[in-house]
Amino acid sequence: MIGVISRVTVLALFLLLVLCPAAGAEEDARLVLKIEPPEEGVMLGRPFHLVFEMQGAFTGPARFPERPDLGPDLRVLGFVDEASVEGDTLRRIYRVLPVRSGLLTVPPVFVSRGEGQSCQSNPAEVEVLSPIPSERRTLSKPDLLQTALPETSNTLLLLVIPLVLAIGLVVGFVHHRRKTHTPSPSTAPLPPHLEALRALDRLTGTVPGTQTECDAFYDAFYVALSRILRKYVTCRFQVDALKKTTGELDAALALEGGLEEGHRIHLIDLLREADLVKFTGRVFGIDGTGEALSRARGFIESVAEVTDVTNQEDGTRPEPGGGIG
Repeated sequence: MIGVISRVTVLALFLLLVLCPAAGAEEDARLVLKIEPPEEGVMLGRPFHLVFEMQGAFTGPARFPERPDLGPDLRVLGFVDEASVEGDTLRRIYRVLPVRSGLLTVPPVFVSRGEGQSCQSNPAEVEVLSPIPSERRTLSKPDLLQTALPETSNTLLLLVIPLVLAIGLVVGFVHHRRKTHTPSPSTAPLPPHLEALRALDRLTGTVPGTQTECDAFYDAFYVALSRILRKYVTCRFQVDALKKTTGELDAALALEGGLEEGHRIHLIDLLREADLVKFTGRVFGIDGTGEALSRARGFIESVAEVTDVTNQEDGTRPEPGGGIG
């Protein structure tokens, strides 16, 4: 009888030695959840970190879920694993995006740790703030006292800025009106022949110093030259040269009789030369452009009226008016 009791006692001690370490491991191993928000807090639409730590003694590799189900308000974007040097702590850091503001609950997460063992984290709550002021949490009285002064300053600033802008616009408009309605002697319009000569000077500055084969340059040059001459004829002889073909302009000038035949032929030859370049692509070269400028200048100077010079002093011009160039 005593032998039987001894064998039973030995067997019980053996079972205790085998099961106690497992039980101790079960009690030592635990899964801890930590929330790591950004410095400004957890904001709606901005990711934050959920850190799960497996602490204590555990057997076998811990298998975390790749994308745990955290409910419809929290979406897992990715994760990274970290382990301590001693090997007694394993961390999985989930990057989580909140899709709703307010107090959200992080449900328990289950982790398998080998040999049929598992553990779970406790549920936790996280407050998600909204960047829209109307959706943020209700402020307490101390918060209201701290924010009352900045909010008042912001309100006054929002009222003052539009007022200052409106005053600036009114002052600028009045100044512009006074400036445009007060002609200055220095800005008085020039006589037609002086405006035409200045336009020819500006056109001369566009001519390159060496020969060029660029058809676009010659086309633009002769278009500008024709326009300068036609504007001057419009101002000088009261003929709408800008809306007439060269042939129509020749007939109109001959009919009016205000321009001598030699000058009229000189003008029409220049305009027809410009038409050739524009409509047929003919190129007269750099020397041709210089000659055309010289002929145009000679025509304008030869038909300029004496009144063109006297008008420069009183700022008036013959009608109809119109700028040259």
